[in-house]
Parts: sequence; structure tokens; C-alpha cells
Amino acid sequence: MTRIIRVSASAAALIVAAALVLAQGDSRRIPTWPEDGRMPPGMERQYVFMARGGDALILIMPGSTEQKRVPLNNQIIPVARSKVARTSANEYQYSYEVCNTEAAKDPIEIFGIPVPLGRSRLCMTHRLETGTAWKAPCFDSVPEILWRRPGTGYQSWLTTNPASGVTPGRCLGGFTIASDLLPGVKTGIFAALAVRFAPERMEWPEEVLDQVASYEERSWFERYTPVIAPTFSPDQPAAEIAAQLSKQIREFGDPQAPFVKELLAALRTAPPLRVSGKPSGPFEVELLQACTLALGREGGRD
Repeated sequence: MTRIIRVSASAAALIVAAALVLAQGDSRRIPTWPEDGRMPPGMERQYVFMARGGDALILIMPGSTEQKRVPLNNQIIPVARSKVARTSANEYQYSYEVCNTEAAKDPIEIFGIPVPLGRSRLCMTHRLETGTAWKAPCFDSVPEILWRRPGTGYQSWLTTNPASGVTPGRCLGGFTIASDLLPGVKTGIFAALAVRFAPERMEWPEEVLDQVASYEERSWFERYTPVIAPTFSPDQPAAEIAAQLSKQIREFGDPQAPFVKELLAALRTAPPLRVSGKPSGPFEVELLQACTLALGREGGRD
């Protein structure tokens, strides 16, 4: 089932914070197409530019002055709501609703979650009352062949039916993860399907293809917002978890917000976690839930 969503100023700030975290370590920057629309002097062999709005590539084919605009399908504005519950099987069930605000122009068709690599079980599912459910992996442990970089990797839900994408102004629930990992705060990744990007690109000249490949980076296509996600090993020391939660909350939250300030102060002396204030807004509710479950479970080591 879908519903209409409007983004708030606080949600917009979370999107920016998540993007800044993932922007570190980007490859060399693609030049921006000049505002006057003229090829800059000395760049006659430059065939690929970024449009000033960041929503498309501007291509100049060899031997031509004609501009070709190639949409990046990145005009999505994601908002994700997370819930976590401990199950009778001593696992954690993570549930998500994904929204794409009315100001967006492209659909969300991929929803990725960062996954710590190792022995932990990770089963991602999606269920809908009507329509086509999104595809997702289910592992007893994350296969090493899927690792993208040391320590973490991304696993994703993706739609196989364009009609099941999250179009602008709509929300879609039914995304779940079952895992033995304790909750933390991570960067969720949202994008349109890769097949939407320049279906005619194999007809481009080799020089253009090579230049696109030399500049290409994930941030061209993806948008980011924080989510509560499987993060910590069940046998990880609680004091270490508290320190990492504090770092994550400073990255993604507003350290000056009254409740967040109290939560950060409580994490400095946790465990146990002692918080008396009331969270303001859905994301603060999610932060409190994640900290409570990560630090209040039985059987963890102090």
C-alpha cells in the first residue's frame, strides 16, 4: 500500500547529513557545464560535463558542438522510517517504510542497507498486499564475493516491476530484515534502476564512454538518508557499542537538539542507558529505540 508524503525541514537535514558521510573519498570531479553554455577554452577534448543542477550529464560528441543531455534519474528525495523489535528467536526484526517526497521527479526502485560482513545472518524480505514485491537476498552469512570494501557492504531490495517503484509523493512499506546483529545508525541508499541510465550509451564514441567511466561515481545516481540497520555483533562490548552509537548520532542527528544532547550524555556513561526526556520527531524516536535495544539486551558483555 502506498500513501502520500511531504518532507519536513528536519528530514531534509537528515538527507544532507547522510550524503555528506558518503561523499568522502569521491573520485576526481567531473567539470560542470558553463552557465553561458559555451565550451571553455582549452577543453576541446573534454566530452563529458555535469549539468549545473547535477541531474544530468552534458555530452559533446567528438567533431561536434551539439550538446546532448543525458538524465541521471537521480531526482529522488527519500525519507525512510525504521522500526526494530527483538524476536523470540533472539534475533532482531527491522522494518522499513520508504517514501519519495512530492518534490521528487524520479522513482525509487532500489533501497540499499549497509551490512557488516562476517558470520551474521541477514535475511531481507519484502511483502505487499497487492502488486509485485521487490527482490532481496537472504543469507545465513554474507558471502565474501559480495564484499565491496573491508568491513562493510551494501545489500539491496530492488523492484523488478517499474509499476512497483516508489513514485514522487508516495510511500511503500513491507521491507524487513531478520538479523542477529544489534541496531545502529547507517546510511541508506536509494536509486532508480541502472537500466534507466542512457539505454543508447553503447552507441556513443569510445572516447565519450571512456571519459564517462573515468568520472563515474555512485553519488551521480544515488541519494541517501539515515536508517536504523543491523550493525553490532551480539558479543561486542556494550561500552564499545555506546561509543560507536554516539559517533553515529553526531554524524546523522542534530547534536544541539535537546533530546539528542541528553541521549549523547547518557551514552557517555552507558550501560545502563538512562534517558528521561521525550524524543521530538520520528527520527529521535528511532534513535532512542536503537540505543535501548543495542544496550539493554540480555547476555551482552559490559
